[in-house]
This record gives sequence, structure tokens and C-alpha cells, in this order.
Amino acid sequence: MYRAVAAVLFTTVVLPILYVVEPFWRIRIGFFIEGRIGHLSTDVELYLRRQRMSGPRPRTTVFFIVWNPANQPLLDMWKRRLDVIESRWLRRASYGFEPILRRTRFFEPIPVNEPGRHELFKDQEPTLSFTADEESRGRALLDAMGIGDDDWFVCFHTRDSAYLATREGFGDQGDWQDGNSYRNCSIENYLDAATWIAEQGGYAVRMGSAVLAPLSEGLHPRIIDYASHFRSPFGDIYLPAKCRFFLGGAAGLNNISMIFNVPIALANWATYHHAGHGPNNIYNPKLLRRATGEWVSFPELKRMGFFDLDWRNDSLSALAARMELRWVENTAQEVLGICMDMMEKLDGVEPTAEIVRLQQIYDGLYPEGESGPMVSRIAPRFAMQHVHLIEPGDVEGERPRGVVTA
Repeated sequence: MYRAVAAVLFTTVVLPILYVVEPFWRIRIGFFIEGRIGHLSTDVELYLRRQRMSGPRPRTTVFFIVWNPANQPLLDMWKRRLDVIESRWLRRASYGFEPILRRTRFFEPIPVNEPGRHELFKDQEPTLSFTADEESRGRALLDAMGIGDDDWFVCFHTRDSAYLATREGFGDQGDWQDGNSYRNCSIENYLDAATWIAEQGGYAVRMGSAVLAPLSEGLHPRIIDYASHFRSPFGDIYLPAKCRFFLGGAAGLNNISMIFNVPIALANWATYHHAGHGPNNIYNPKLLRRATGEWVSFPELKRMGFFDLDWRNDSLSALAARMELRWVENTAQEVLGICMDMMEKLDGVEPTAEIVRLQQIYDGLYPEGESGPMVSRIAPRFAMQHVHLIEPGDVEGERPRGVVTA
């Protein structure tokens, strides 16, 4: 009833006013996907970078209606750049009038995974910055964790089943949990990489807004379990923005580093249908194998539709189930490998000609708009280890080198 009334009022009152005002001042209305931190960060950042390229829009005001964001400090930072109306009742009403609004000139879209986004993450400075007060709060957080002014740190993170179980509206059962479980992976497989970072003189900071369990005792003293002992919504933004790089997976939190132009190393990257954002990042795909234990090559996954999936109408989880395939997460050695790759990338180490060749072959599997020199690349060590999955031999599903199948 509430939505129906909202639709009627919008059609009979608001819409006529917008048309009357249009010759003098253009008003546009839009919405964020505010419930997921990945969308709340990347979608809005891309929108603002695109607007910056296009230049000011004369005689135009754009309002965005939002409620219950995944991260309130991030929304507060967006309010410094955009006209945001934070209202529970107006956002609820929008579910009634949004379908009507979308059919008019007054709707302001924020595209998701729009073409050309890769260039925007290479050629432009971040939209957001921290105030002096926010910098003081961030410095206090680092001090509390024992990270000094001259220290460097890496954030590392995996998503597990606790995330959707604690998110309002998703629950611990049902389609959301089952359909997104392929994005979950074990934090234990990241600990070798965290230890290696600590041995190089840095700090490894375990992130996460909701985690199944704290890290085990007896780890290197430079490994910090922020998620279990220091976590705050503000820290979830500040730390990924300030780290040397982010070691993550198929989860939205790594996008915070991305919008601040901090490089990302993505292990267990399971969204085959897009390559990540921009050339600063590298990734290890999450592999798939048959019930018989045979690994599925990337060209075969291309033929099955994994690289061309329309996520609006299908899901990777459903596609894998139809093909009777099982996801296999990266090993601890593979996660360590991408961590080393990123450190070398930051140090200016260029990949060999053979690695570049394999990266280009893999890149060619993506659909138009998701390939080219501006997209993220498959990580060098992973490409060399799994060359037989990039260029399969005569026997389809040949096991990749160096991978334990048990």
C-alpha cells in the first residue's frame, strides 16, 4: 500500500513539477546499490570519475536517495561530493516510484561494470580524500595496532559464510548463501602470504566486517587480526585506502583499495565474466574440476559460458552446478605466489615475454570490453604454474602442474 501510494503521488504531483521546472533547472534523481560495500564504493567512484571527465553540467542538480548503507563512514564521504538524501521513508517509497522514474529523463543511472571503466582506474586520481580529523582517527587506529609512522602494511581478506549470515535481508540460509558460496574461501590459505609479508618487514592486517573465527594463536607478531580485535566501519575504509596493497578475493571490500588507487592482488577470483578493474591489479582464478577429479581448462570454461555469463539472468554457481563442476580454491602456495607477484610489480619488475604471452592468451577469453591493455592480468606465477589450463594439450582436463588434487 505504501509503495502504491508513493507511485501515485510521484506520477500525479512530483513528475508534473519536474517537467515544469525542466526548462529552467534540470533535476535528476538516482539511487546507489547501498547495501553492498563493493557497489557503494566502485559504482559511485566510477560515476564521479566519468562526471569529472565530462565536465560540469549546467543548470543541473542530481539527488541520490539512500538508506541503511553497508558502510556509513563511506557514505558520509560521498556526501562531500554528491547531494545525498538519507531517508528511510523516501527510500522505501522509491521502490514504488522507481520503475516509473526509470522511464523518464529525470532518472540518473549509475552503471555497474560500465564499458571503459578500466581506463578510469588508470588515468585519474581518487575522488575521495580524508579530512584532517579522519587522518587523526586513522593514525590512532594504526598506533593501537602497533603500526608506526614509518611502517608499511598489507591488508588481507577473504569472505566466508559469516558475511551473508550477518547481513540483514540475506540470512544464513537460502538462495543468497547457496548461490554466492563460490566466492567464499579459507583465511588459512592466506596465512603463508601474511607470514611472508611480516618477514619482509611489513605488517599483515586481516580485514573483515564479519568472520567465522579469529586467527589462530602463535602467528608472526606482525600479523594483526583487525577483524576480531580492532574492527570499526571507519577502519574498514581507512586501512584499505592506506595499505601498500590489498590481498583479497571475490569480495567487495577490496574495492575500497581500488577507489583510492591502491593495487590489489586477488586470489580465488571467481567472476570469470569480467577481469577486475584497471591495469594496477592482478588475480589468480579460482579453478573448477569435474567430479572425476579432472581440471577444466580455461578454453573449455569459455565454451561452457563462464567468460560470457550475463549475471543479470544467470549465476556462476548455477552454471557450475549444471555442468557438474566443483570450485577449488587457491592453495596456500598459490596465494603466496600472487603476493610475491604484487611485490615484484610494485618494485618495477617486468614479467617475462612468456608470461606476457600467457596473459594475452587468457585475456583473449574475455568478451569485448573486458579485454585489452587496460584490464587486470592473471598473475605471473599462477599463469606459469597452470600453463596447461591456458593452453591445454591433447588431453582435456589435464591436471595443472604443482597442484595437489586431494
